[in-house]
Amino acid sequence: MGDTSGLYCCFEAAKEYFAQKDYLNAAIEAHWCRMYCKYGEPYGIGDITAYEKIASKIYFDSIKKLGSFQLSKSMFIMGSQCEKSLWLYRNKYKERKLSVDT
Repeated sequence: MGDTSGLYCCFEAAKEYFAQKDYLNAAIEAHWCRMYCKYGEPYGIGDITAYEKIASKIYFDSIKKLGSFQLSKSMFIMGSQCEKSLWLYRNKYKERKLSVDT
């Protein structure tokens, strides 16, 4: 039996973030849930496609709410490490100031 805690954790976090209207984090968590469903080892948890379908719906609904916001791989990593950095990159690119330490 595979470890399903990662799937459940991402799935519940995606639902919670979406309910709080935090669409960026909802999309990130839903993405991880979808990847776990696709490439993980969720043996013995029943119908895995139900989780994947709901996570996909949350993911695409979150992307729609974000508007034309496109997440590249670099931006995804940036948002995972520091939400403020991603927000500055997206909304105030020319005004942001990054020190060497940052």
